[in-house]
Order: sequence, then structure tokens, then C-alpha cells
Amino acid sequence: MRLLPQGLRTLRLVISAPAQWYGRKVIPVDRWLPTSKTCSACGWINTTLALNERSWTCPDCGVEHDRDINAATNILAAALAER
Repeated sequence: MRLLPQGLRTLRLVISAPAQWYGRKVIPVDRWLPTSKTCSACGWINTTLALNERSWTCPDCGVEHDRDINAATNILAAALAER
């Protein structure tokens, strides 16, 4: 799915308003950040990871990753770094 720029702006407003009401902050993360491909343990980037590969093992540190959990961990780390 791809959002047009005005759709993305509307989405941010829809998310930001309630967050502000509840004293929370919305931190956008660069959509091109290779969150699925970056090892959340050591930072090594798996440039050959295909879309159909749901899990992978980092050859640098040996940590096994579920693609989605690893991406979520990296997104959280990126958002916290931007605070």
C-alpha cells in the first residue's frame, strides 16, 4: 500500500491529535530505514534478505531474528534515538 503525501499528512494528524491529548509524542521514522535487514543486536545489515524470508540469522553475531519482531525493535530504537 502506498499513501499519497496528503494522505500521509492526514494520517499523522489523526494519530498526533489523540497522542497529544493523552500526553504522548508521535515520532516519525524514515520509511527507507532498513529495519527488517538490520540486526537489532549488533547493527549488521543483511543486504541479501528477500521479502519472502521470514527469519534470518546474523552472520556477524549469530542472533536469530524474526523479520517483523526485528523490524519493530529497530523502529523503536530509531524513534528513541530521535527523542
